[in-house]
Amino acid sequence: TSPTDGASGVSSKIDIRVTFSENMNPASINESSILVWDGSNPVTGVVTYDIATMTGIFSPNAAFTGGNVVSVTVNTNVNDLARNGMAVAYNFSFTVESTAPLMPSTFRLRLTFLILMAICRNLLRPRAH
Repeated sequence: TSPTDGASGVSSKIDIRVTFSENMNPASINESSILVWDGSNPVTGVVTYDIATMTGIFSPNAAFTGGNVVSVTVNTNVNDLARNGMAVAYNFSFTVESTAPLMPSTFRLRLTFLILMAICRNLLRPRAH
């Protein structure tokens, strides 16, 4: 899987990839067979299957929440070309990198103003010769 089970510091903007050991029935790899949760919230996205790499790909509709554990279940609805289903569901999880809060724009504006004021005071200060 990508990300790997137990990985931490994973980008919040990542597709989830599940590689199978044999060719799968592409029709069985879909939004109801690969389920994803961001913390306790179900995640919507698009599921595709790459026949060449035998990989199911979940592309989330939005970025994952920083610091959350993302849980993935590949359920027993998936089946191979002979229509043999998985005996048990496969579960894995990873942790999304924490994101530092951005400075609010009003704070940035005030900070810029204070820096400019300090520069102007320094330029206008009388200098000894």
